[in-house]
Amino acid sequence: IRQQAAETRGFLTQTAVLTRFDAAACEARTGRADSQALLRQLEQANLFVVPLDDARIWYRYHHLFADYFRTLLTKTEAAALCKQAVAWCEANDLTADAVEYALRCGDAEFAADVVARALRQGATWSDGNVALLTHWLAQLPPEVFASRPQLSLDASRIHYLAGRFEHAEGHIAQTEQGLIDQPATPGAAEMLALAALYRGAISAARGEVAQAIAQITYGQAHLPADQHLAHARGYYGLGVAYEL
Repeated sequence: IRQQAAETRGFLTQTAVLTRFDAAACEARTGRADSQALLRQLEQANLFVVPLDDARIWYRYHHLFADYFRTLLTKTEAAALCKQAVAWCEANDLTADAVEYALRCGDAEFAADVVARALRQGATWSDGNVALLTHWLAQLPPEVFASRPQLSLDASRIHYLAGRFEHAEGHIAQTEQGLIDQPATPGAAEMLALAALYRGAISAARGEVAQAIAQITYGQAHLPADQHLAHARGYYGLGVAYEL
């Protein structure tokens, strides 16, 4: 490392927070338009980087070197670089990467906002990776949910999918309380309808038929017709309840 030019060492340190990177990601961190050439140069010299594809587009650092480069950064510098990485990943539809960088930046409020945005994207749910979603939730301190009813509502759905019904109910109650405390929250009526629908889904899974039908019917009656996924979830819950 000491044998490298100062500009190269700066490049390595500024990009060390990245779990994986291409030339565009490096340029966004460093401002260097020659990032692709530098990555190729480092690879050809067998220095620090590991290619992740045959086209030599994506790379990562050797883990030991990455750990060392990160020790050269102050906490403030590392946090700022992680937040830059979040912005770049979100702009390039790399949602999971954005969340991981946000969780590493040491700012719980910022991380909660990034997770909340990720959970507003349909692709986050359609991937079906419940383990990843529960991992995101586990990294957030409990207090960030109290002021974010939508995040708490999404958390309840994740816990439901993971079979953790008590956790799901806790977040539903937190959502409802948050909307009582913040009655002017945009979309409050819709969130309350979803909270009822989610309660009904839990009741159906537990075999509490009357409660399930009542809650889901109420939720669907108060949801806009274009909320197709929510209505589909409601019909599934009703199907379970009527079968029982």
